[in-house]
Amino acid sequence: ASHMASDAIRLLFEIRDRHGPIGLEDPPGTWHLFDDKDRGMPFYFNPITQEARWMKPPSCSWRRMVVDVSQPIYMNEITHQTSWVMPPGLCWKKVDIPGTEAFWLNFKTNVTNARQPAELPNDLAAELEAEPSTYWFNEVTGASQWEDPKESSWNMLQDKEGRAYWFKPSTGDSTYKQPIEAAWKQKVDQKKEKQVFYYNEVTEETTWMKPPELGWVQHDEL
Repeated sequence: ASHMASDAIRLLFEIRDRHGPIGLEDPPGTWHLFDDKDRGMPFYFNPITQEARWMKPPSCSWRRMVVDVSQPIYMNEITHQTSWVMPPGLCWKKVDIPGTEAFWLNFKTNVTNARQPAELPNDLAAELEAEPSTYWFNEVTGASQWEDPKESSWNMLQDKEGRAYWFKPSTGDSTYKQPIEAAWKQKVDQKKEKQVFYYNEVTEETTWMKPPELGWVQHDEL
């Protein structure tokens, strides 16, 4: 028994070392938020373990912070871990399909919830309520996804001196050298009836076909 316990503890440390405290958090949808009318306080309830608690669980403690107008960062108020990529606890979408009752979907774990998820802070929930069922579609590849493509793409930002640099949230990589994937620009050929073409500022390649990197558009109806 002691050997099995040691293996379990070792596994927990390995998960924490690999993913940080977020790796030890409860999966999205584990906790439900209720109001205690007698005390006038909210409390958290786990229907699987029947545990009730006043203190926020770590999985319900993520907040979105804005460092740059185009690049948010996420911080956990309990563990103080930060992430450039949206943590699973915040990966909820309000899905409103005509003819059915609206529900919440966590697109990282495919969990659904009829009530506002306990992990979502009210400000973010209000934004999602105002724009239900929004998703991203790539007109070139035909791919569709709930996640904002910016999380896995190079985004141009500015440092304190005003110099442009590129940052990829999914890997945390940054560079002052413009990546090839982020160098595509749409141009108009004035000599050919203003036909649209695409030019890569790094490779100097031109093409009439739209590159997949420029193919993402947001839709608000399923």
